[in-house]
Amino acid sequence: MPIAYKDAGKIRAHMDDIIENFDVTDFQNKLVGKGLKLPDVSVLNQETVIHKKNRKCLEYLIKPGNENANYQVLIDLLREYKYTKVVEKLESGLPPQEATCKAGSTVQRIHVPENKRHTYLTDKYLVQLSKPVSVKDKLEWATYLGVPRRDVEVIEMDDPLSTDTQMMKILFCWRNSQPRPDCTLGVLMEKYNFSMDNGVDIDTEALEGIIENIPVGQQKRY
Repeated sequence: MPIAYKDAGKIRAHMDDIIENFDVTDFQNKLVGKGLKLPDVSVLNQETVIHKKNRKCLEYLIKPGNENANYQVLIDLLREYKYTKVVEKLESGLPPQEATCKAGSTVQRIHVPENKRHTYLTDKYLVQLSKPVSVKDKLEWATYLGVPRRDVEVIEMDDPLSTDTQMMKILFCWRNSQPRPDCTLGVLMEKYNFSMDNGVDIDTEALEGIIENIPVGQQKRY
């Protein structure tokens, strides 16, 4: 799972304060596979200004759709290399004004009954599940699903006049990129919840109605 919204929020909120107070080159290689890829490290190595390097590294870690990033790994490495003040700043949470703002707005969560979590997503279900997502947030939603922008652009070119078809095909693209056991209702709704945490508009009432009408007993074994 990507870094949780609240933890990514702490990094964003304190970014300007902390990037001046550590050197990511101390442990960037230990982040490979845990939020960084080897090409990311190559880009970081080309940057000569430390605080810019630090900022870019953190932006990679909190990038939506980064499935391998882990906030606790970052905290543990900062502690290991004695960046105590940076850890204290991050662990202090959101600044008061941002915490107040977050407290005033709660994002509804999509609940999936336990006996439906492992339901395999057929074409029929994906067509239905794409409809409650706001078309205006299409690109952001696709990003949180892990669907590359270039694939979205191909989908848009194939069906320029039908946004319903575009949304449906984005879900097909997501399913086709997943190991078959992960193409389940529970896994997809975790992606939807993460999308909503990050501002994607989804009609949860309509979505829960769709989930309610999906029959029990559609699980696949592998």
